[in-house]
Amino acid sequence: MKCPLCESENHSIITTRRSVPVLQNVLCDTEQKAFQIPRGDIELYVCHDCNFVFNAAYKQVNYESNYENFQGCSSIFDSYLESRAKKIVNFILRQKRPILLMEIGCGQGDFLSRVMKCVPQDIPISAIGFDPAYDADRSSAADSRCLFFSQYFDAKSVDTKFKKLYPIKICISRHVIEHIPNPHFLFECLSQLDGEVYLFLETPDVHWILSHGAFEDIVYEHCSFYSPESMCYLLQKYGFFLTSLNLTFNNQYMWIQAEKITKKYITYHDMEKELIYKWSLLNKFPPGGGVFLWGAG
Repeated sequence: MKCPLCESENHSIITTRRSVPVLQNVLCDTEQKAFQIPRGDIELYVCHDCNFVFNAAYKQVNYESNYENFQGCSSIFDSYLESRAKKIVNFILRQKRPILLMEIGCGQGDFLSRVMKCVPQDIPISAIGFDPAYDADRSSAADSRCLFFSQYFDAKSVDTKFKKLYPIKICISRHVIEHIPNPHFLFECLSQLDGEVYLFLETPDVHWILSHGAFEDIVYEHCSFYSPESMCYLLQKYGFFLTSLNLTFNNQYMWIQAEKITKKYITYHDMEKELIYKWSLLNKFPPGGGVFLWGAG
């Protein structure tokens, strides 16, 4: 068995649980339906090379319109959501060109609407949200600039519909990546987006979970647990430049900001390679020649 992230075979098991409910946030209208929720096993492994933690026994579950994970009813968590929304709004207000704001795993659109509520109407921006559990009848999202899709995120369809209108794309994905068994899937999709792409991503920090013995955070839905190390590995692999990684909500979560590496970074890389090549030629001197370095300390 190989690590799903880095393909290393240097891993060991952390814990096992048998016959646990595969979904913990499903609304059931009868007791019988609650007892009939499918069950699965947890076999949690840690990769010692990239610090990625994964459930080797995980099988894909389906998220439908009866899935509900809204946490805004807590005043403490509501204040935290407001602080995250303001960070994104401040970033939006610094941009000078039309923006397409996307949320991957938007639920019922509450957070995306919270962000848009703070964005002035004269800012050239549109917002779209993707989530197979989205239900228009249950959603309280009311901003006319928001459009929601009851489906998984599709980068190609986004570029087809919005490429020419919005050169800047800002992607939000909160507490989604830990539900995806293939750690490469989300970033493969994000890397396909054209133009300038900025990412705001939030996910639990596995170091906090393990060090605090937070057994309640190990559930079947969470099949992929990330550390700062494994997250940096993933960002770099798909050409994203990490601008900040902060521990938030009493250090339980990682709040990641990153941007897709654009032509200016690639150009610099090429320039540096050329410079190194030119210096390497200076090794070929006639007898008695040499290189003098001044101020090298």
